[in-house]
Amino acid sequence: DTNIGFVNAGDFTSQSTAAQYESFYETTAAHNPVSDEKTLILLGNHDVRGPNSGDFNKDPNKDCPYWETAKELYLTNNAPYMPADDKETLYYSKELGGYTFIMLNTENGLKDAMYMSDEQLAWFEQTMKECYEEDPTKPVFIISHQPLNNSHWMSNILDGFDGWSNAAGTGPYGQPQSYNTGKDAAVKEVMAKYPVGVFLSGHIHNQ
Repeated sequence: DTNIGFVNAGDFTSQSTAAQYESFYETTAAHNPVSDEKTLILLGNHDVRGPNSGDFNKDPNKDCPYWETAKELYLTNNAPYMPADDKETLYYSKELGGYTFIMLNTENGLKDAMYMSDEQLAWFEQTMKECYEEDPTKPVFIISHQPLNNSHWMSNILDGFDGWSNAAGTGPYGQPQSYNTGKDAAVKEVMAKYPVGVFLSGHIHNQ
């Protein structure tokens, strides 16, 4: 095929159920316009938070009851599209059409926000460094379900990249509660250090 790739940046299910995972991946396999090697599928918050709204959690310091189920569903179903040498890591990169595509995936089943570990951040910085040192003029495409904060119209709603509650009065002085882990700022620091990144995201319902 001549297409560079097929990207789904998450929310390929509504309620994270096994049936919805299977339906999406069966449809992708049947109608995918590109090869498995050119297919990139990420987790959205709908794919990890579970079907029971009573279990939804915004706080990255608390357990997300459905996360292990969602993680297993993703790793199992997404195996054909993962790098050949590592099908167990949630974050990874692929070369498509001569360009590097970096997948930043959540590592917890938060209701709306992205959760990135220190290990994923370190891997991201090393990958960006290697790409930049190889060719400081070539774009690197970074994909995440959630957009970086303050990056475009309404990018901070629905908890944004790092986590902000939309509920008034839940934080200090009646302001929304912040669950910010510092990763939004850290990702931006890496992108400023190696300024070849093109950030692609979804998540925001901004009409």
